[in-house]
Amino acid sequence: METRTYRPNTDFDVIVNELSYRVGRPDLRNEEHLGVLVEILKEAGWNSSAITYFVRNIIIIAEATPIPKQPSGKVKIYLQKGETPPKGRKLSKGPRGGMYFMGTPQEKSGRETDKVKSNQGMHVPTKKKKLRPLGVVRRTGKQPQQNKLNPATQDVPKKTPVKQEPQVDKSGKYIPSDEDRQVVSKAMQTTSTKSGMLAVGDDKKMLAQFEDDVDKLLNTRDPKLASDMVSKYKLSVNKDPQLGNSTKLYIGSISRENRKIFSTNSGNQASTIVAKVLQDAGAIGERGGYTKKSMTANKIFTNEQTLSITKDKSGSVKLGNTTIPRAKNYDYKNVEQILIKNGFDSAKAKKTTDYIHKWVDKHNFTLDHIDEIVGGTELKVLQICDKCDVSTLEGIGNTKKATVNKVVEKMTLLSGNSLDKTTKKIIEDFSGLNSIKDSKQYEDKLNDILHQFSMNKNTTETSADITEVIDFLRVLNKGVAAYLPSASNFALGDLLTAPLKQPTIADIIKNKNSLSTIFVSLDDRSVKKGTGGASASKGKIQLTKFKNKDTQSDLMRISDNYTDLINKDDTKSADKLISELEKKYSNVLKNDPDFTKRMQNKDTWIKSNSKKLYNTEVWDRYYKLGYMMQSIYNSDIDFQAFQNSKYDVKKAGVEHDLSDGIHTVAKLGFEPSMIGPTGKPLNPYPTRFHHHKN
Repeated sequence: METRTYRPNTDFDVIVNELSYRVGRPDLRNEEHLGVLVEILKEAGWNSSAITYFVRNIIIIAEATPIPKQPSGKVKIYLQKGETPPKGRKLSKGPRGGMYFMGTPQEKSGRETDKVKSNQGMHVPTKKKKLRPLGVVRRTGKQPQQNKLNPATQDVPKKTPVKQEPQVDKSGKYIPSDEDRQVVSKAMQTTSTKSGMLAVGDDKKMLAQFEDDVDKLLNTRDPKLASDMVSKYKLSVNKDPQLGNSTKLYIGSISRENRKIFSTNSGNQASTIVAKVLQDAGAIGERGGYTKKSMTANKIFTNEQTLSITKDKSGSVKLGNTTIPRAKNYDYKNVEQILIKNGFDSAKAKKTTDYIHKWVDKHNFTLDHIDEIVGGTELKVLQICDKCDVSTLEGIGNTKKATVNKVVEKMTLLSGNSLDKTTKKIIEDFSGLNSIKDSKQYEDKLNDILHQFSMNKNTTETSADITEVIDFLRVLNKGVAAYLPSASNFALGDLLTAPLKQPTIADIIKNKNSLSTIFVSLDDRSVKKGTGGASASKGKIQLTKFKNKDTQSDLMRISDNYTDLINKDDTKSADKLISELEKKYSNVLKNDPDFTKRMQNKDTWIKSNSKKLYNTEVWDRYYKLGYMMQSIYNSDIDFQAFQNSKYDVKKAGVEHDLSDGIHTVAKLGFEPSMIGPTGKPLNPYPTRFHHHKN
């Protein structure tokens, strides 16, 4: 006896025709239409896994494809049997005898939708679960055609794919169409993609190889090629967006600041297509898991609270429930004598006294400028938990524990069922923080956890994100009130710390109990900016006290000139500013060997990057002003009303250094190489921090 294996019907003409018959014009963004499609696929013998793959692909492609504009003008609207035209409309006879009137496309679409709704229940699937034959379109009177699908071999006839209709194989995996390949090829050739991909040197060769491999992948869907590509180019996807959003594809084998492969909306569609083929080949993960931005503070703590800011007559500030007292101005000559009596030699006593004086000035400077730092009389911060009030030591302890629990909860969720040993250890170590009592041991464990995050292949992409939370715990561990401001309303740092009591001389010497905003960096990269990011300089200038009264205003002139120079190509005002600053700061610039070297290399740098730069004349001025800003700023720091918490990941572990803004300052390093896809800077005068003894 011959045994036949039933195979599902995968003739898409049949499926699309049936969907059109049941709902009218299919809208793949409409949940009701997708529900009908699922029923049709079940009737066609598709299993649940194949249906899931197919519908998921439809949703992703539909979301990544721009919605077409509605046509304008008049169209023919045919009447069905028994229908009457709207009042006042002239009827005409069509070439096949049908009666129609003229109306808008929207009116026609609305009538078709109403007709489908009124007919619901009339065309229900029969118990036999059979699809109507290919070509049955009862409204037009066309004769049925023979179904071309060979049930024995399941060979699908070669035909031009229906536009925007995703194709899948028997297992429900995505098959790129000719149109898909054209979308990817076009996106690969756009100026924005090429400028975003290319940095210098070997990246050009890498891009050429990548183009060839993508073309082969879309044609063959070869799992080995897909796996080799992920390894060779260090490919990853942004898995955080909810299902339906376009997938972002990243390449890690080129310079860190240029990792997103495709740019613009059409590039998002191309990225989605390539990512789906890689995912279906099992070479790259699905949505979910650890990826860039999946472990940022605002993803771990999703609630926000608003803290009011008030000042009293003494100059102290109340931030929510926390009162931040103003530091006392001591009799510093007397302080120096007290230190000498306590065993300090005269040189050390003078140096320590100068430090105390400057520390008090820094603390009170920050209080005086709190409105500018926060940007108003309110500060929005992330709410860790309902009982997490950091205005008391008990509240700080509760906040520390709740933070650890939230991180463990988030990591457990992201790990899902694919929890490997190394990630499991990170979760266990994080959880174990709540049982550590010794402050030094706690901080060492934080550094160890960050090292594990950076070295573990599953979590390395999000290591910059978790650094912000690591530093938050580090501050809380010292018994200091700390807040995680919302990124949207607080650009001057990543954390805000506040003392719970009036600082004593002993506290000051240990740099404790100060009000401070903290910038957090990992391997010289701003954690807010992410991989490769250097942050804009304006906020750093605002939070710095300079020795000379004009320095801050002159640096702000450079910062403020950015808009006219970059967005309006105003080179004249830039030349005037450069000329004035060269005269005013001639000694500073002349005696700065780094500035001299940069100016000698300026023309060479611009020439080597000319293909990326939208206007070399504008960039000539931008380059010069950026390094003038760096030189002038670094030469005149009195103190910084911020700290830079710097983490460096080494093979053996994590090194941490915290600038105090007085003895150790975070000098600026201008980064002209942060070039955007349009040939303009990624942000105004981006700089990185480099710690120096002041």
